[in-house]
Amino acid sequence: MVNEKPVYYYKNTSSIKVPEDAGEVIFANCSDMTVENINASSGTVGLVIAYTCGSLISNNNADSNNMSGICIVSSSDNTIENNNVSNNVAGICFEHSSNNKVWNT
Repeated sequence: MVNEKPVYYYKNTSSIKVPEDAGEVIFANCSDMTVENINASSGTVGLVIAYTCGSLISNNNADSNNMSGICIVSSSDNTIENNNVSNNVAGICFEHSSNNKVWNT
């Protein structure tokens, strides 16, 4: 639990839309995932996307975290759009990632 909300962890899966009650979201080796309209604030990291491709991260509030709002690691071809990532140490961090699109975030 993060701020009395569930943490959603997905590994080796595809084509899932994360429930909107998430307090934190973690993807590991996933594809075609969707995270929309969640409030992942005031934790450590709002969203962790690792070894994941072809996913949509849209219209989320990932602010005031101790580290990053969104962390993208070894991931490609994801779309990150219309997210609030203010007041974090890093708004969005990218490590060993390519071909990700960031819009209005």
